[in-house]
Amino acid sequence: MDRSARATQVTVSTVARSDVLVVQLSGALDAASAAVAEVSLQDVTDPLSPPARVVLDLTDVSLLSAAGTRVLQRIIGVCAERDVGACFVTDSRGAVHSVVTLTLQDQRIRLFGSLEDALGTG
Repeated sequence: MDRSARATQVTVSTVARSDVLVVQLSGALDAASAAVAEVSLQDVTDPLSPPARVVLDLTDVSLLSAAGTRVLQRIIGVCAERDVGACFVTDSRGAVHSVVTLTLQDQRIRLFGSLEDALGTG
């Protein structure tokens, strides 16, 4: 499965790997792209049920604003309500990693430095 949706400044694409849905975001996730990105993220995560997991790969996100962070919080919340596991992948040296760490730390989301680590293959 490989679906893509283009928001104003962010691209959301997916690849299914057994019981894991990898959602790769790239570009700027900000106020201009948040609404369309959120709809795209909901569309790809709605069909999931336990024991499915979602890996949100943010390594190609160039900008993560407060609006983008709220989108991620809502998607993570929906996954948690449905008992679908979720985690993030970020470049540990990048600004997006810092934003995710600071703003989502209270949600106890697992954060990985590589897709391979998140999938348990690294």
